Amino acid sequence: MLSCLIVSFLVAQGLFNQAPPGVEDTLRERVKKFYEADIAGKKEDAVKFVTAGDRDGYRKADRRTAKSFEWNQVTWGEDFKTAKVVVNLALSGDDAPPFPLPEASNWRLEKGEWVWYLPPRK
Repeated sequence: MLSCLIVSFLVAQGLFNQAPPGVEDTLRERVKKFYEADIAGKKEDAVKFVTAGDRDGYRKADRRTAKSFEWNQVTWGEDFKTAKVVVNLALSGDDAPPFPLPEASNWRLEKGEWVWYLPPRK
């Protein structure tokens, strides 16, 4: 019984969902470069971080105008080859101070590099 409680606690804490060394750092760096280009309005720089099949969709999408972003969390997929990343975008209105808005994005490893992708519609 006690072992079940300990395992449940560890799972709740995400200790069994820790990426191998270097994997999260590599993902964070790619996410950072993507959002920096996206926020700066440099879509053609940002699109370099988008999987080839989703580049047209990314270019056509309406993107919010954010002032900055902050890493929030990552949820790893199977074998740490996919990830759902949540960042907080700092948005602001005309005279309003910036407020955080969470945005989730999907990432996967392709040819050893993390790329942003749109999940298939169900």
